[in-house]
Amino acid sequence: MYKIIKEVAPNNICVVRSLSYGHTMQYIQTLYTEALSDFPDLALDDVRVVHFAGRSYARTFGIEFLAKSNSRVPDSYLPIKQLETTC
Repeated sequence: MYKIIKEVAPNNICVVRSLSYGHTMQYIQTLYTEALSDFPDLALDDVRVVHFAGRSYARTFGIEFLAKSNSRVPDSYLPIKQLETTC
């Protein structure tokens, strides 16, 4: 379906997205479910839906959340230097 991309920025801000232009609730739920598999205590209130505006993945949607201090960010999350610009 989608190739899910997982990233972690400084201060443990995690991003889950894909290269798809998906923007339905089902798409967002898919991203959240993926994040939930890595962070079982992740609540919906902890997640922001973001609309990216930067160069790398403009016009795509994803989710961002802060990994709690007691959570270890899995190695499957690629480190990034900064968050992408959002709308």
